[in-house]
Amino acid sequence: SISGVGTGNGTPELGQTLTANITNLTGSVTYKWKRNGAYISGAITQNYILNTQDAGAKITVEVSRTDIGSITSPATGVVGLPMVMFAGTTIVGGNLTEGKNGLVFPQSRTVTVRNFKIAKYETPYNLWQAVYTWARANGYSFANDGVEGQGVTNGDDPGGIVGRNEIFGTGKASVGTPATRATRPVTCVSWRDAIVWCNAYSQMSGKTPVYTYEGNPIKNSTDANETACDSAKMDLTKTGYRLPTLVEWEYAARGGDIDAPDWNYTYSGSDDDIDKVAWYKGNALDVGNSHDDFGAHPIGTKAANSKGLYDMSGNVLEWCWDWGTIGNINESTPADGPASGSARVYCGGGWVQSMAMCFAFSNSLRPAPGLPDANSKNIGFRVVLP
Repeated sequence: SISGVGTGNGTPELGQTLTANITNLTGSVTYKWKRNGAYISGAITQNYILNTQDAGAKITVEVSRTDIGSITSPATGVVGLPMVMFAGTTIVGGNLTEGKNGLVFPQSRTVTVRNFKIAKYETPYNLWQAVYTWARANGYSFANDGVEGQGVTNGDDPGGIVGRNEIFGTGKASVGTPATRATRPVTCVSWRDAIVWCNAYSQMSGKTPVYTYEGNPIKNSTDANETACDSAKMDLTKTGYRLPTLVEWEYAARGGDIDAPDWNYTYSGSDDDIDKVAWYKGNALDVGNSHDDFGAHPIGTKAANSKGLYDMSGNVLEWCWDWGTIGNINESTPADGPASGSARVYCGGGWVQSMAMCFAFSNSLRPAPGLPDANSKNIGFRVVLP
């Protein structure tokens, strides 16, 4: 058997150490760990630490002794993302520093933040693809297939979207192995795709889906289901995965403590050194599309903020739940955003954005509204649990 699986989620998570447990077997034993049935290079000891290439995979271990042969353990559940807990609080905008209080927490607004857990990483393509594949086999439909970061070259794009957003190009998108490229954040997914995927991930993980229409979980993000998606209810009595609200996203990006220094940092994890914490226009777009650093990068390759969250100021923009009202938030705006609108917001910065668009606190440039059916090689998402 394999131990070390799951903390709060009951599923294996990136960063955990798995241990092969054997009974009634002594002598010289060998171990070979497998990812989705294929041997993992160099993983030949009793313990194995889950890394970003394992997201969305099922892990097994083959234990053998020369005189009796080998046996392979039952598979783990799908490897997911570690989550960071944030304690709820009430934020009084009038108590915050003028200038860096941001548009989400204006001086006139008092907002209560519930307890929540948010993923340490943006959703990587390998996890997206594992859930997407399961979902398609279990009654779900998607408008877009998803892409690994900015996609791949020469028509090998797994989502078939080579040529989209050609203003950005794909650059050296084939740098690295397929396994490492799949650790880039998923992009070219719409807000509608993201909420349907969250419902599928919830059901796949034994949790109850959050997004409903007329009391039923939403399972289709195509244009044929536009009304249901854009009229979605976020049922917070459910246990499943969802997108963060705008309030939750900024609260987490700024470290979750209004009295700590990093609450007023310019970027998530740094006050003055964006290159330390973010892939953005200056180091991922302006380098040119023939450079190895062009485009989106594997998750978690820059420094985290004080709570251990990666890429909150860069790599790709992230869809949030709220209807797009940035600039119009006031004391009467609900904590979870208005009940209706025409666009949904996305937060953070990305590999296409300038420094001013990567701030941890909201300003006149970010967050920005996007049509719920729109997608880009610069927009992905991360997930939240209760």
